[in-house]
Amino acid sequence: MDKTELHLAEEKKLLESVEAPEELETRLRNALNRVAPARHRRIGAFWKIAAVVLIVFAVSGNQYNAFSYYGKLLLGFDGVVNDSLKELNEAGLGQTVDVSKTYEDGTTLTINGLMSDANQLIVYYTLSNPAGLKKDELGVYDKVDPIRISGFWTDSDSNGGTLNTSEMNEIKTEYKGYQRFNRVSPFAKKLTMHFWIKLEDGTRKSDMITFPYDPNKALKSHIEHSFNQEITTDIGTLSLDSIIATPTMTEINGIFSANEDTDHFMMVDGALEGVELIANGTLVNAGMAEAKILQKDNKIEIKMHYGELPQPLHSLEIKINELPSYKLIDRKLPFSSSKDQLFNIEGKEIRVKDVSRSSTGVRLTLAYDSFDIITKGMSLGTKSGLVPMKTSEAGNHVKQLDGKEYSERTLIFETKENPEYLYIEKIYYKKPYDITINVPLE
Repeated sequence: MDKTELHLAEEKKLLESVEAPEELETRLRNALNRVAPARHRRIGAFWKIAAVVLIVFAVSGNQYNAFSYYGKLLLGFDGVVNDSLKELNEAGLGQTVDVSKTYEDGTTLTINGLMSDANQLIVYYTLSNPAGLKKDELGVYDKVDPIRISGFWTDSDSNGGTLNTSEMNEIKTEYKGYQRFNRVSPFAKKLTMHFWIKLEDGTRKSDMITFPYDPNKALKSHIEHSFNQEITTDIGTLSLDSIIATPTMTEINGIFSANEDTDHFMMVDGALEGVELIANGTLVNAGMAEAKILQKDNKIEIKMHYGELPQPLHSLEIKINELPSYKLIDRKLPFSSSKDQLFNIEGKEIRVKDVSRSSTGVRLTLAYDSFDIITKGMSLGTKSGLVPMKTSEAGNHVKQLDGKEYSERTLIFETKENPEYLYIEKIYYKKPYDITINVPLE
């Protein structure tokens, strides 16, 4: 045995001879007795289900909830909402809020509830006063005018709602209404409605009211489809980017890129009325269309609103019948002895109804569909040359026997010479198209 092995053997004998003090053993035993016995962890059925739900919400947390929410019925609004909203309300697909604000004159504004989806937020409210809602000198009752909704990542403008007397009770102490707003953020947990309210003394007060919001109770979308469909026109390009169909409405989004000037698009009234949505072969009711000029590149952001889609949905088409256009025409419309002359300009009718003289000059009355065509740069032609229009007066809205509707307008020119023709420099009008876009349903 060498020196190393001999040394290890001696250390082993020394360790075996060492004994722990009796009090140490007692202290260790007492400490172990104070420790709670270990429990086997068992995952019950409830927690397994909860874990699955959490996983689903984690996956879809940055989107609107993919599940329909069955909430509480919003009472008293049957006479306010349309058929589709009424059905959703009767199904309990709303969030109850019941947040109120009372003013010095006793008027109370109550946010009763709301519905939300990927297209819009609908706020249901009641305005009441036990002493009665007052009328002003024009016969208008005290009312509230919602303006916008703000919140986390949210700044949503109002886009329509009910009139202030849409559901007034018999004793004139309260009315119920609803207001639509653009979509709100799916991350918002509180929302603030900004509004004007008219009080008993006739003053209008700018105010706001905050209420809770649960984005997980947003209604399920039927269709959320993105595409890049471009329609080239003679004044620019219309790019349709997406369509979102929810239980409350359908929205088509896009951009119009003008070749030269955004006015060539914006000058035409009802610029997007020629874009139709057809579901299952039936025309879907059109709502309001929005057009907002962007700050650069001659672009216009557009949003077209339509009603809810039928279910089940078998086919969906976007049909473009007409779009805004602009043209320099340098056209002369000669006058004849007839008082009623009809002219055709780019497929649109302009009727010269009367040409007469007055102490101030020449009065020329035209009739045309102002939603179809807008004339610019009009002058009166005489032997001496062109006389610019001084002013104009709006006239009657006329419906003819053939069903066509016209707006009358009288143009006034300062001249003592006899009129020979009407000169039109340029027109803004709706140009016909025949384009159909099939929207995939998957």
